[in-house]
Amino acid sequence: MTSYNSPSYYAQRLLLTRRGTVVPPTAVRALPGLIAVTTHDPGARRIYLAVVNTGGTARKTTVTLQGVARTDASAAVTVLAGANPQATNTLTDPLAVVPRGRTVNGVAPTFTATFAPYSVTVLEVHTA
Repeated sequence: MTSYNSPSYYAQRLLLTRRGTVVPPTAVRALPGLIAVTTHDPGARRIYLAVVNTGGTARKTTVTLQGVARTDASAAVTVLAGANPQATNTLTDPLAVVPRGRTVNGVAPTFTATFAPYSVTVLEVHTA
């Protein structure tokens, strides 16, 4: 028997496992197709910025974490993205659309970030 996880499973898992308990205000410059929400885990001193880009082009925007004085300069980022809105995993390609993690630099209370097309992105920012 062969099985695989769907992109929607990965998106739900990504958003469920990377979230805080408080929803602080965050300004993300409004661009067509970008939806953002921020949560904060005060005990772990982490802010999770979740951004969905429903459009077919990468979107570069300014993010302001309001009420945050300092952050670490780098952050963990996890991106789930497909080549198009119909991209999915199959029995022959079970890893076509899976979360990919990396580290980004240049993070601050206000910073610029680029979000891939057709993606769900979560940045995990440590506050100082």
